[in-house]
This record gives sequence, C-alpha cells and structure tokens, in this order.
Amino acid sequence: MNQVRSLLAEYGIVMAQGVAHVRRALPSILEDRDNGLSGVIRELLGEISERLKFIEDRLRRYDSRIQRLFRQDERCRRLAEVEGVGPLTATALAAISL
Repeated sequence: MNQVRSLLAEYGIVMAQGVAHVRRALPSILEDRDNGLSGVIRELLGEISERLKFIEDRLRRYDSRIQRLFRQDERCRRLAEVEGVGPLTATALAAISL
C-alpha cells in the first residue's frame, strides 16, 4: 500500500496511510479521467484494486471458518473464557493440541 501511495503521490494524489484508505480511494481515482494518470498506471491500479477485493473476500471466508470452528469446539469456548483469548487464539491452540 505504501508503494501505491508513493506512486500516486508522484501524480499529486495524496491519501492517508492504511489499506482501508487506499481501498476506498482507488475506485474514485480510477474514475477520475482528469487526474493525469497514464493508461498503464490506471490499468495497474485497477489490477491492484481487484487483488485487494479478492484478498479481502478470502479473509472474510477464513474469519467465517474460524468462527464456525470456534463455536463447534468445546475446547475453544473454554479457552476463550481466559481474558485476552478470542476465537483466533483459541482455535490455534486447539489445533496444535490435536
């Protein structure tokens, strides 16, 4: 994301740090035909935007799977009673104790 922000800064497009800011800003940047981006840069940013969507979708599916495993495993629910232990830590601990 820092490389994307740096590349856009070369064209005078400055945005806040963080994946969420870049993800939200990319569609409007790509739609703006007056921002001076070349066709190649615009194509590259479009590909990056698609990859971000793909990765975020996979992360949502993994999170869903972890939640499902957490709810189904009594060991996980017991582990989660410890302060600071949530579904991710509980399922990881349960997985290594198999």
